[in-house]
Amino acid sequence: MLLYYFPSLIITLFQTGLWTEHFDYTSLVFPITYSCMLFLFTVSFYLFRQSGVNIVISFLFAFSIILGASAIYEPVFNIFYTYNGISGFYYESGMFAFSLSAFTSMKYWKFSHLFVIVSIIESILFLLWYYLAYGIPETYLSYQFLFNALTKIVMFLLFFLLIWEGTKNKRMSLDDRGYHI
Repeated sequence: MLLYYFPSLIITLFQTGLWTEHFDYTSLVFPITYSCMLFLFTVSFYLFRQSGVNIVISFLFAFSIILGASAIYEPVFNIFYTYNGISGFYYESGMFAFSLSAFTSMKYWKFSHLFVIVSIIESILFLLWYYLAYGIPETYLSYQFLFNALTKIVMFLLFFLLIWEGTKNKRMSLDDRGYHI
């Protein structure tokens, strides 16, 4: 419904979430974010299909996963680097709504020991970024870029781990009679 009535709002929120609203896709981290999104979408779609999920539902699940992974990163980042005022409230609300979309595939998630370890690593990276290199990256050779890139990659890795572990026992071969289109 939101997409139908306010398509420009969704585009604006997504661009803001990727730091591209004001930079016309020149954000230093955008190629990393986009690559992570493509990788996670492709792998998620494949894993859902291997688990016997309908092709349309697999597509929707995979799309919601990448939307959630990219959106949940922003409120976590903004704990340290906040947006103020009413626009910040709308931004955070939009990112929260996008983050919730990832939960549509929760049936196929599993929290493993590795997920917990990677979550701790992600928390440590965010804290290091805050204490050692606070800010948004301006050059590729900055600590801000290094920490921004690492935390972004690890956030997508967390969602990959959820799906990888959650679909592990449900995956089947293409020759299995239960596999359907």
